[in-house]
Amino acid sequence: MARVYTKIGDIFSVDLEHGTKKYFQLIAYDQFTYVGELEGENRKAEIGVVVNPFDIVERIKIGHYDFVYPQFE
Repeated sequence: MARVYTKIGDIFSVDLEHGTKKYFQLIAYDQFTYVGELEGENRKAEIGVVVNPFDIVERIKIGHYDFVYPQFE
């Protein structure tokens, strides 16, 4: 598994063969914690992408990005 560096407490996914996903959470001074499939409230988590600051302002105004943004499904 490739190591992914992110902010403490973030939940991130690792794509495996055949479209399978495993979700992990990074906790300070701990190993990667496997959290399984995201369900309920956790499905609203943000997928980490680099976004132009102007797009962030637009999202605040209209409630969503005006470009294709990756979704869980």
